[in-house]
Amino acid sequence: MFLLSRQYSLVKVREEDIHHIIAEGRYTTIHSTKGKFVTQQSLSKWKSMLEQDLFVQINRKTLIRFNCLEEIIPRDNLIVLDDESTHTLGRQYKENLMQCFVRIV
Repeated sequence: MFLLSRQYSLVKVREEDIHHIIAEGRYTTIHSTKGKFVTQQSLSKWKSMLEQDLFVQINRKTLIRFNCLEEIIPRDNLIVLDDESTHTLGRQYKENLMQCFVRIV
């Protein structure tokens, strides 16, 4: 569980509430069921704090919750999440994503 700041308050966000995290320069934006939160933690720091069986990095700046994955479009190297957001699947991260499927089966 994390306490993330939004304007003048702190919001309790559980790990299972997080859909994906996007690195943007020195900041990361956490997209969750409770809204968006901007933090100064690096993507690698978030990756180390989250359960590694549940989250997978799909490109240099995006970490997704594996359970939120809705669709993979291999021809375009795109991933669609259940919140209807689309993300590019990096070539060097494709193997990591496929290994998640192997762990589930």
